[in-house]
Amino acid sequence: MRYLVIIFIILIGCEQIAMDYSYPLSVKNNSNHSIHLYINDNENFVSIYPDTIISNFSERISQQILSKETKDIAGGSASWESIFRISVPSDTLSIFVIHSDSLNKYSWNEIRNNYEVLKRFDFSLQDLEDLNYLIDYPAGSSM
Repeated sequence: MRYLVIIFIILIGCEQIAMDYSYPLSVKNNSNHSIHLYINDNENFVSIYPDTIISNFSERISQQILSKETKDIAGGSASWESIFRISVPSDTLSIFVIHSDSLNKYSWNEIRNNYEVLKRFDFSLQDLEDLNYLIDYPAGSSM
């Protein structure tokens, strides 16, 4: 019986460690206005680069990132290496920065058709690793 208890404790501990480990992608908004980010992919969550048209999945817009705030916009329990291997066939992930006012003022189709973006970033896995998975907006000297 004692061995069963020990095995149970070990299994719970291993599961807890696996569940607590995450791979976030964060954004630090150094601007004087709030922004949203949009990872450009298709309906299967696969990057569409080198096509740089903004895809039609407005539900993938990040939560609002206030001025001077840092927030996680993506990531989870899967490593970015595995995400790139499965979902980023070109090794380039496009991320668009959109002013919060634009989202309030324009429809998603207007944002897409008129390219109402502040900045587009194209990141390889190595780029994200070099940035320690923290994107500065506006881009810092390290970008």
